[in-house]
Amino acid sequence: MIPSVRHRENDQQRIHCLTVAVAVLVAYIQALGADYLPIDDGIMLQAVQSGKISVPDLFLSGGREYYRPLATLSLLGDYLIFGGRVAGYHLGNILLHLADSLLVYALASHFFRREESGAFPAFLAALLFALHPVNSETVVWISCRPDLLCCLFCLLSLHILFRLERGSGPGAYIGMGLFFLCSLLAKEASLFILPAAAVRLFIARKSICAETASKAL
Repeated sequence: MIPSVRHRENDQQRIHCLTVAVAVLVAYIQALGADYLPIDDGIMLQAVQSGKISVPDLFLSGGREYYRPLATLSLLGDYLIFGGRVAGYHLGNILLHLADSLLVYALASHFFRREESGAFPAFLAALLFALHPVNSETVVWISCRPDLLCCLFCLLSLHILFRLERGSGPGAYIGMGLFFLCSLLAKEASLFILPAAAVRLFIARKSICAETASKAL
């Protein structure tokens, strides 16, 4: 790729990412002034703010009803940083949603990389994800922290999965496995990655075998 073209594409990607970031912050900035919602898990938040949560016990027991220790740990981090102010929890959700939106852009850019205008469809996909009303409850509802974290680590795992190429070292597989484990520790919904990974690796292996056979001929 010509350096000037690559530089122009990098600038375009930076503008897209900045636009997505601004869109998320503008759309959800008012959430910082919101209080707890009636549907928030008050018992869990009280436990977090009690200061009596043991991190080892958290990973051994997982909590009261679900095994989602990473989500509870992130809320505990918010409490330690912001002193239990409700705006701190909302800020954590907003930043996680922003990270998720940017990862959607990165993943979509991979699928549209062969198109001349590939960055723009990826930008639209990220913007749609960032601003779609269906995600508003997840961002504003503090107790949806497991969903935001699960989405984050799922996207990171998929980002590695769909970029695996022939000759990829063990580090890529280890990274994908660690992100998948983190997603499970946030919420069990990420189990769908297992069949997706199996299909992806089967297709990649089949493609490699076909390429090797064609070269042999």
